[in-house]
Amino acid sequence: MVEVVVERKGPVLICTLNRPENNNSITAGIFKDLYENWVEADNDPTCRAILTNNTGANFCVGAESGNFEAWTQKSMQAVFESEYEGKQGLPKLEDVDAQLDSLGMNRWAWLVSQIRTPMIAAITGIAAGGGLALALLHHFRIADSTCKLTTAFVRLGLSFELGMSQLLPRLVGSQRALDISLTGRVVEAEEALDIGLIDRMTNPDDLAQSAYSFAELIAGHSPLAVRATMDAILSTRNEDLRLAMESEYRRQQVLWDSEEFKSRARKLMQR
Repeated sequence: MVEVVVERKGPVLICTLNRPENNNSITAGIFKDLYENWVEADNDPTCRAILTNNTGANFCVGAESGNFEAWTQKSMQAVFESEYEGKQGLPKLEDVDAQLDSLGMNRWAWLVSQIRTPMIAAITGIAAGGGLALALLHHFRIADSTCKLTTAFVRLGLSFELGMSQLLPRLVGSQRALDISLTGRVVEAEEALDIGLIDRMTNPDDLAQSAYSFAELIAGHSPLAVRATMDAILSTRNEDLRLAMESEYRRQQVLWDSEEFKSRARKLMQR
């Protein structure tokens, strides 16, 4: 099965996560397909907006939990090398020894954050952990009334990845980010809209058209003006984002090696 279905509709590139039987959990193949198509669109002057949505009931539940039992037997770096390194479609670093740099898997998110074509995530159902981080890497989030958003990491004994430590508080403020992250609770659609975690909310039947209409509206404006405006607003975000990702990677390595994480991962597999 194709993991990401790609369609061009007028000035909008639509990428659809297509692993519904696995709740669109993230694989290296999904990272690769998204990144390569997004970068191609970003370099195409006729493409003015990027829309990411999903098949099935849920947007994305993050890493596939079925892998955790095997992964806990390895270091985080070893898991990254076997599961992701060289499989995400990223440009190679000149120094082969630097492939496992201070960003680890976050290098994918860092390069995605440099895309200057407006990106909209259309969210239905659950966006959890890395799936929420994926949504936060978009410039806009439009969700239907079924959406349920959660950072999830603390429940597993892990911390942020993919830039969430900077992206989440930037949207909702540091105090709300602490609340959402330390409780591990689910934020449903109305609250998500109220605190700015999503930008618009629709009925489930209207999500696809509403998200496309929003993308088309932005695409109708001057691309030079759109990019200049994005650069003006997002420049400080990008200055801080790499530092946040480096910190996330270091902290995650420590947590990954802890007995607390291994114990929680085993309990998850036993459910």
